Amino acid sequence: MSDKELKSVHPLLKEISLSWLVFGVPLAIQQKLIQILGEQRAMDLYKEIKEKAPSSFG
Repeated sequence: MSDKELKSVHPLLKEISLSWLVFGVPLAIQQKLIQILGEQRAMDLYKEIKEKAPSSFG
């Protein structure tokens, strides 16, 4: 990610909640990530985060 993208994404990542593991990432957050990164890069980031989540939540 570029510095500009990191600065844009960082506030969204501060909102991460354990409830996201149960209910999924809120649609508003998904849409913001897609705006910042583009659809494919946002989906890749989401998959990477999900893969790194503790296996008991996966």
